[in-house]
Amino acid sequence: MAGVTRSIAWGLWLISLGASACAQPQPSRALPPSTEPESHAAAPLPPLAPACAQTRVDSPEPIHAPPTSADAETLVINVVGDIGYPSHWAGGAGIDAAKAELFAQVRPILATGDLNFANLECPFTELRPTLRARWPISCPPVRLSYVLDAGFNLFSLANNHAFDAGVEGLVDTQRLLHEANRPDRPLWWAGTGLTRALAREPLLFTPPGKHERLAFLAVANASPNGGVASIYDEDLTERIRDAAKGADIVLVSVHGGTEWTHKPTMAVEKRYRELVDAGATVVIGHHPHVIQGVERYRQGLIIYSLGNFSFGFLQSVLVDKGWRLYSLMGRLTFHPHELAQVELIPCYADNQHDWTLGQQTLLARHVTPQLLAGPFAQAVLDELDRFTAAIDSAQPTHLVRLGDRDFVDLGGSTSTLAAPGALIDQQTREYQGVLAHGMQPRPATAAELAEPAMPPAEIRDVPRPPLTDFTGGAIWDVAPSVARRVLPGVVEPKP
Repeated sequence: MAGVTRSIAWGLWLISLGASACAQPQPSRALPPSTEPESHAAAPLPPLAPACAQTRVDSPEPIHAPPTSADAETLVINVVGDIGYPSHWAGGAGIDAAKAELFAQVRPILATGDLNFANLECPFTELRPTLRARWPISCPPVRLSYVLDAGFNLFSLANNHAFDAGVEGLVDTQRLLHEANRPDRPLWWAGTGLTRALAREPLLFTPPGKHERLAFLAVANASPNGGVASIYDEDLTERIRDAAKGADIVLVSVHGGTEWTHKPTMAVEKRYRELVDAGATVVIGHHPHVIQGVERYRQGLIIYSLGNFSFGFLQSVLVDKGWRLYSLMGRLTFHPHELAQVELIPCYADNQHDWTLGQQTLLARHVTPQLLAGPFAQAVLDELDRFTAAIDSAQPTHLVRLGDRDFVDLGGSTSTLAAPGALIDQQTREYQGVLAHGMQPRPATAAELAEPAMPPAEIRDVPRPPLTDFTGGAIWDVAPSVARRVLPGVVEPKP
């Protein structure tokens, strides 16, 4: 009975907010365009459950520098892949000791972003995972503060772990985000909801101090009948098209594709292109856990997979299978409302395997994304070039190498090479954080030098698994069904 009471109280609170993003600062829903994001002090909140009373996200002052793109006509968005710190997996003590310092190496890059995007790959709750699945996970609530303090402020909640701790775990996550959402540090999120309609609702907002109006949608490789917005929704392209009518930039986050492959299937390529045809400016892909190529498609951009970014798992078979736990950061610059520059920044996200290349060894660091330079960066970018060339496209995408970064050739509208010296200087400044923390590669030992070099990562076509293999059947239907059970009389809004 206590669990049902908790679901009723929190469910009514979530419904009362009237949006899947828990009434975030959204000029399109609650505020006139010129109003400063409000603090939501007037929104009635039920008391916290005892299990969460000691682990609330305190919303301390962020430790990252303020965004550097002061020009109101320029918007910088940094995008990364999966972030998650399961409570019952290895390395928890180190995660809690490091806190936001987990992101020390990439903090100079995050500091350049007006928006910093990530996929939150688990519910943040004290509840244990209850879903019957192969890898159900939940994350301690306090660990969300590490992500926020690093500077992330735009999130997808749409993924295959969203309901691993039930509806209560989802509500816990949204509640924590809602409480951490402040006028001086606004947050935005989308992709899940207590009802199907709330999960699918596009988020429209204008970042403080900017002129660009954004539409943000987050979907997952999930059944179209539940509380997670689905890539398979028949009206997804229509919703993107409608959102584009009121926005300068349309971002679509997709948690989809096949895990552990560096090449998207042709079906994935086709579907992601349909999103661009409907009006998406950028499609941000994640879920495969490894990086895949990028595609300049018409006037849009598709990043098929950014890979893991800071994810707490150990997999000893990765190298043997030909998988590479590289990670990408994408720095997207819009000016004034158009995509002007795309920078692809290589990182290393392997929690377990040291990497020996030439005469140097890069040590694996648990859930710590490592910014790469020199031969390590060049090796990742070489692989990225191969992955991009393998995409089945009538118009091949060209990547331009400058220093230790790749830039997407945007077909004449890019300022990529307008000031190469300044871009190299920026890379040097950003890498100073790595040197300051003593995390640069060390000389390889004799034993490491004797090991065979890693062969190039395998690129192969793989079939898309049946939907039930990925979602566990009807698990995505849990949110509406529970809403109807614990909230009698509540009718799901029509889309």
